[in-house]
Formats: sequence, C-alpha cells, structure tokens
Amino acid sequence: TVPAREVWALAGDATLLPCDLSIKQAKDSVQMVMWLREGTHTPLFSVDYREQAGGRPQVWRDNTASTARRAYLHLAGTDVGVAEGIDPSLTATRVADMGFGDGLPTHLGEGMSSRIFGNVLDDLDSLGNEIDSGGRESAGEDDLEDESVGLVVRDVELNDSAVYRCRVDFLLTPTRNTRVNLTVVVPPQRVGVRWWMGERGDPDIDSQVGPFREGDSPSLVCYTRDAWPPPRVVWFEDDMLVDDTYAMDASNEAMENTITLQHLTRAHHRRRFTCVVANSNLTRPIAATVHIQMALDVLSVEMDKVGVLSAGVQAEVKCTVWGSSPPPIVTWSLAGTLLPSAKPWV
Repeated sequence: TVPAREVWALAGDATLLPCDLSIKQAKDSVQMVMWLREGTHTPLFSVDYREQAGGRPQVWRDNTASTARRAYLHLAGTDVGVAEGIDPSLTATRVADMGFGDGLPTHLGEGMSSRIFGNVLDDLDSLGNEIDSGGRESAGEDDLEDESVGLVVRDVELNDSAVYRCRVDFLLTPTRNTRVNLTVVVPPQRVGVRWWMGERGDPDIDSQVGPFREGDSPSLVCYTRDAWPPPRVVWFEDDMLVDDTYAMDASNEAMENTITLQHLTRAHHRRRFTCVVANSNLTRPIAATVHIQMALDVLSVEMDKVGVLSAGVQAEVKCTVWGSSPPPIVTWSLAGTLLPSAKPWV
C-alpha cells in the first residue's frame, strides 16, 4: 500500500490534494487522472486526455458527491473542471469542462513537471508545551502556487475528511497512485471553566473563582465542545504548565481537563490559572483565565495608644487590621457603647 500523505485544512477554506503527474520517461504522456475516496468504487473526479472534444480533455465528476461538486484540477496555474455554471441536477454525468482557460494543455507529456504541494501537519505535538501555534498555515485558493498540482476542494467540510487516492494512467509507464489523508479542522470556539468542591460549585465561571477558605481543595474543570480533531486542553498556573492530561467526557460531549488545588493557602489569593485549548496550527489557541479568591481571616489588629483626653476636644484614634479578605468591617465602642460616628478607613 502506498503511504498516505497528511494534509490538514481548516473548515471553510480551500485545500489541495496533491498528485504526482510528473513525466519520467521520454515520449510518455498522461492519459487519465482520476480521484477516488477510499472505500468507494465510483471516482469523484477525472480528467481524460484520451478522448478530447474540440481539442479539450473530458472532465467527469460525480455530482452526487458534495466533495466532487466543489473540486477542480489545478495544473501549473491552470484550473481544470471548475464547476461554476454546471447544472447541479446532472448527477454522475460526463460533462465538458466549463471553466477552461486559454492556456490549458491538451495533453501532459514530456517536459511537463510537477511539484507535490500540501498543507502538512507532521506532528500535533509540535504545538509545544505552551501550545504556541503561531499563524495559520493552510492555503486558500489565492495561496495555491503556480507549480502546485492536484485536486483543489473548495469550502472544505468536516465530512470531506477521508483518505483519497489519485490514480494517473500514462501512455508508457505503469499507473501511479498517490494517497492523501485529508483531515478537516473545526477549531474550538469557546472555552468554559467550572469548579466544584464537595456539594459546592459553579457551572460557569466568568473570571473569579471562590471565595475559598485556607485548607480547601477545589477542583477546576476546563472544557470545550464541537471541535475536531479533539483538542488539547492544558492548564497553566501563572505562566507555568501544570497539567496537560485531558480526556473526553462522553456525558457532556466535551474535552475536559480537571485540576485539583490541594490545601489552598494565603499564597493562592488572586493566583492566576489559564486554560489553553488548541487542535492544530491552522488557528491560534483560545484561552480562559480565572483568578482564585480567598476568604482570609484577620491576622492582627493594632490600635494606637490613647493618651490623655480633654473634655470637649476631638481626638483621633487609629485601628489597623491586617490580613483580611474581603476587607473587614471595623466598629468602635466606648465602655460597651457603639460609636456610630466613627468612620473606618481601608
């Protein structure tokens, strides 16, 4: 079996399924180019250079297949078999191409060269521990190079994901097959965070988590849905990766990563946790950040020493409270009587 080349494309973009049409023998020529989806017997798209109408090769497409209706052959800057204007009611019918340019070669023979082109993601782990995918690497129709050779599929859909085989029949040399494994990427659109601890919890956190008491051990759950391939979901504490174990929760149809913060301390107050989600290097990762809020007890109270007071003379006494979150409510009393006129300063 011919190894399949990996091609990744972003849903909605155009992509090219490469095919080797290079001529390797003098006086040889291409007779027919045919694309099939593995597991089916009916070709999706073919170009026949043996039977030419008006000096033009014959183009055939299976118009019952959505992929075929959005496909055309790209040869050294020339597009063959563009489907605009073709009656969609024509199903599995040989049709003469309606989009040939004046420069379309009537045969592919000696001297015709090609260069394999594709959008390759060799290793999903190349996103790195910080999942910094950089910019997009997929090619739209305007990005296809003039020397690219293969089948262009426009507006790719998730259902286009499959292994395709390009079969090329030559006049002299044996038939050549090129296999392409197309993965269509549906990027994650939203990251959600929830938390739970015993019977307490919040199903949808905005930016603040808590408040928690010292010694609490809450769990933070980051989740995302409706992305393909299943994305990586990782947690950072401040700027350090702390958890990259994620799994599919079938009950919620979500990819999730859960971290448990053991025995919270004062040091966790306002600590930043960021969940980052990515499933390819065709789009930038998306993220959600939350901050831990602690309910902290007062550590100490200090009051200024009170000197000699004079009747009828206003005096100020300061009380300082440390360590509390949220800010404490400070009240004053004199000999057991509340002083309503006192104003706290925070």
